[in-house]
Amino acid sequence: MIKKKIGHIPERTCLACGRKSSKKDFLRIVRTKEGNIIVTNDKRVQGRSAYICHTVGCVENSVKKLERVFKIKINEEEKTRVRKELLALLEGRGEDADEKNESL
Repeated sequence: MIKKKIGHIPERTCLACGRKSSKKDFLRIVRTKEGNIIVTNDKRVQGRSAYICHTVGCVENSVKKLERVFKIKINEEEKTRVRKELLALLEGRGEDADEKNESL
């Protein structure tokens, strides 16, 4: 019997609760080289990423930690925008957030 070699699946950690899982189980926030913060599940967007569980509690707790993780200052307007976009992705309206970010 020939065994198929299963490739390595990298694990990511939730910014808020510390749960570990594969990329597909998380929401993704990216800080681009220009310093923009983008909420997306598009793997093609390059930059420093943070991953968050699909729960409201993790979304709320993670927004507080973004400055430390991305090593930049984030104003309250930007935090509110990121929080709204994450909650929109949770509610299944993520297409709006991704379309808006593609224009950046």
